[in-house]
Amino acid sequence: RGEPGPAAAPAAAPADGSAPVPPPPLRPPRSPPAGSGSAPSPAQAPPPLESTMSSSAWQDSRSSAATEPNLPSIPRSLQADPAVRSARIRSAAARTEIDVELSPQAYDRLPPSLTRGAVPIVPVLFTQGINEQQSLANMSGVPSRHQRDINLEALFRLRQYCLLVGRQALGTAARKLDRDMANLARLVQQETETADKRPRILHVAADITRMLQGLRVTFCKSGKDRTSMGVTLEEARILTLRHDLSPHQLGEAASLLRKHGVRLEVCRKNVGAPQYAFNRIQTRWLPSEYKPPAETFGGSLAT
Repeated sequence: RGEPGPAAAPAAAPADGSAPVPPPPLRPPRSPPAGSGSAPSPAQAPPPLESTMSSSAWQDSRSSAATEPNLPSIPRSLQADPAVRSARIRSAAARTEIDVELSPQAYDRLPPSLTRGAVPIVPVLFTQGINEQQSLANMSGVPSRHQRDINLEALFRLRQYCLLVGRQALGTAARKLDRDMANLARLVQQETETADKRPRILHVAADITRMLQGLRVTFCKSGKDRTSMGVTLEEARILTLRHDLSPHQLGEAASLLRKHGVRLEVCRKNVGAPQYAFNRIQTRWLPSEYKPPAETFGGSLAT
């Protein structure tokens, strides 16, 4: 059915499905021990950084990408980090790489997994039917076996990951993680017992993913209609959770994002018109928090 769902992963995978392997952090050359009379061999020294932006030059220019409009700027978090000596952005086709040179002290604190250049990825997928097809399937009274199995597997993988990294969380953060995981387990268990739409599974899984500093991806079959409803809802939820937006304004914020945000432009690029491909009958079956504003959809569009 192509329902929107969050995917938790410490790093992103490219569109072709392969896992990215970023280059290892560049280790600066060390000074030889006093009296040794030796110097680092060329193999031990890091490769030269063309167009490198040193930390002292960051005050004068944002990045070497400033003259190349297709490249992003050096992230501000890197510019402000005293452990970072220099950085460089490279881009080819749809792939962008950021090379970072660290101080010897910072490099020595990195775990071996990072100094070898490998970044482990733990992909997790939660799914939830929200359209009229799911409503018709639920009328049978029998829970969707495929959806149930996918979410149970995702819950198991996410729980194992929480056990692995949760030891590093302290205080209220650890307690909040435990509460959210218990809530997610309860929602998934309810899904195995009765046939009903439970979009709260997606919301809680998304909250846990952000708490674990994971990457969130939302997608449906076409990537533009139900995906747009899910993305704008999550943005509105983040405004209420982190930026003091009143909870009763959540629906209003989501509607504004759906009408005036970038999602309608995504629709225009796909189908030639800035409208979501829902008709009035379909919108009746959507959960209330996923309904588009009345003036933003039209049922005659091909998806």
